[in-house]
Amino acid sequence: MNDDLVSRNGLWWPSYQLFCRNRALLAERWHWPDGTLRACERLEAEHPDWRVMWLRENTCPDFERPACFWAVRRLDLDEEREVYAPDEAGLTAGIRATPPPRQWRAPRSIRPLPY
Repeated sequence: MNDDLVSRNGLWWPSYQLFCRNRALLAERWHWPDGTLRACERLEAEHPDWRVMWLRENTCPDFERPACFWAVRRLDLDEEREVYAPDEAGLTAGIRATPPPRQWRAPRSIRPLPY
């Protein structure tokens, strides 16, 4: 990740290396399905603007969700974009269907300042 770009835009994300180490620890401790960690790494290599994780099944009432892949765009100036899919192919399709981030532009004045 380009730390200069992050600091210049005033955005904060944990270090990418720390994220990868934590993801590997989660995969080990939460017993992710075989090949899931490698699939996350492969998806991130194909789509470098996104972070990819595996989410366990959530059985909390009103927040139920099956186990799935989850991706979030890392540097989006308007908002975070999230994609959920049960498999690698579905996540790739969701990422490709998501519009690219808008570029920030300085607002234009409607009329010139009087001075």
